[in-house]
Amino acid sequence: MGIKVANNNFSLEATTLGGWLPGDPNSATDMSVIVDAVADEKADSAEILVDEITWTVIPLACSFAGHTHVSGSNNPIPSPGFNTGKAIEATAQYTKCEGKLVLREGDSGICNGSFTNNSSGATVPCQCTFKISDAGQSDVKAE
Repeated sequence: MGIKVANNNFSLEATTLGGWLPGDPNSATDMSVIVDAVADEKADSAEILVDEITWTVIPLACSFAGHTHVSGSNNPIPSPGFNTGKAIEATAQYTKCEGKLVLREGDSGICNGSFTNNSSGATVPCQCTFKISDAGQSDVKAE
């Protein structure tokens, strides 16, 4: 059966764990996303993604009333009251390309970031879940 393998035409979805609005994880003006793609292995004419996806959120990309967005990334340092950030890592158990597990639709990670309160200057931590919401193709699947 399997789950769709992600290729370079994938889309990410950000879900906040608070009252702020995330930037668009599919926009180069909001995020710097780094993928590990296998050039020789393709699904629907685009490179297959393997191993992990990392990112850095561009300052001001996210919004929260009365606050200024400062940062965000998959940095493993936990924000107070939140989980540790983590890259989107491959959850496939068996399917590999060039020795690395493939990424699949639904694989997810955690973004940690912060805002500055415009009145008090206090740092306000924030967190989102990033997941591969669209694999970019529908024919190739993996376990």
